[in-house]
Amino acid sequence: MVTMRLFFIVSLLIILSSCGSGRHSYSPYKKFSAEKLQKDFSVYRETLEEAHPGLYWYTSRDSMDYYFAWGAAQLTDSMTEPEFRRVLNYVTAKINCGHTTVRSSKRYARFSDTVRIRRLFPLSLKIWDDSAVVSANINLRDSVLTRGTPILAINNVPIKEIVDSLSQFLSTDGFNNTHKHQTLSNRGYFGSLYSSIYGYSDRYEISYIDSNNQIAKTLIRPFVPVRDTTRRQGPPPPRPPQPSRRERKNIRRNAVRLLKIDSTEKVAMMDLNSFGRGYGLKRFFRRSFRALHRNDIEHLIIDVRSNGGGSVTNSTLLTRFIADKPFKVADSLYAPAKRKKYSRYIQNDFFNRLFITFFTKKIKREIIISGIMSDIRLSHAKKSLRGQNICADRRKFLQRHNIVCGHRTRTGKRDDHW
Repeated sequence: MVTMRLFFIVSLLIILSSCGSGRHSYSPYKKFSAEKLQKDFSVYRETLEEAHPGLYWYTSRDSMDYYFAWGAAQLTDSMTEPEFRRVLNYVTAKINCGHTTVRSSKRYARFSDTVRIRRLFPLSLKIWDDSAVVSANINLRDSVLTRGTPILAINNVPIKEIVDSLSQFLSTDGFNNTHKHQTLSNRGYFGSLYSSIYGYSDRYEISYIDSNNQIAKTLIRPFVPVRDTTRRQGPPPPRPPQPSRRERKNIRRNAVRLLKIDSTEKVAMMDLNSFGRGYGLKRFFRRSFRALHRNDIEHLIIDVRSNGGGSVTNSTLLTRFIADKPFKVADSLYAPAKRKKYSRYIQNDFFNRLFITFFTKKIKREIIISGIMSDIRLSHAKKSLRGQNICADRRKFLQRHNIVCGHRTRTGKRDDHW
């Protein structure tokens, strides 16, 4: 009995110690040798050159070679993961492919989810081509830089120059700046990327336009969650009741897709922030258009400005509801090669090769992309990507109502910063 009790205590101590060490074993400040970084960069470059179907669509081969060489030239000394990722982000953005981005390692992501945040750039901004305004300020005591305040410069650097610099690290389809501006406008993203590129400051000098339409300056400090929350006086507010599992699911879904109807003005707004799976979009679309018909809605606005894409099946389904004639999304898909030297670095490569094996055929066609002539594997997919009429409610809606769609911005996955 004593032996069993001792064994239980020792086992419990081992488990607790392993949990503690697992949480703190990763350090974002760990530096990797230049040799390891160069090896990883070579795999990164050669994998893209071998398998990326549109590496030279928007950027010539000579230019991409230049950017690859620039990236390799930065790896002369040891770096932390965030430092290395910054180099990769810069080079990757030159491809101008919105579906080609660099993410943190799983260990870094887990660390970021559990570590206590030390300080934050306090402002979120709404970005346009030539201007920016405050969209949120987590320094609640700040009565100067309130929502809607135009920002002219940060630490004497014009905001347009800052936006141009940050945009060099953001991937987008072609030369679409709308996506970059929307990404920087996502809550907390501007401050996160700004701090990554420009570093943290003890204080920031902000140039802005005040309520009298005059140029003014103010100094702000970074937001420190622990310090600022401990300054709050009075007892902490009572903890609100926690939502049930179903309520949490509905909250998550409503954050992605929501229909709002003004029956008086006969106007409806559909917020659609993703075409991803798992949000019940098929059922949502059907219920929404039935509700529009029942309420005799005359105008529908579909807001996809923050939509990061997702399943082509879902986006095609929505188009089938609003299109007034048959349409074709695509008639073929292609890949530059079936077997790849770096397959082990490509996620789901086995299933991709199965698809290529059974649903494609190899053809020799003179497809010239920036001077590159390639053999391709072509997959015909005419039927599955066509749109057709789907229901009577849809036809009735199109016959009587106007539809206005917001522009799609290719924002990618939305990052939850703050």
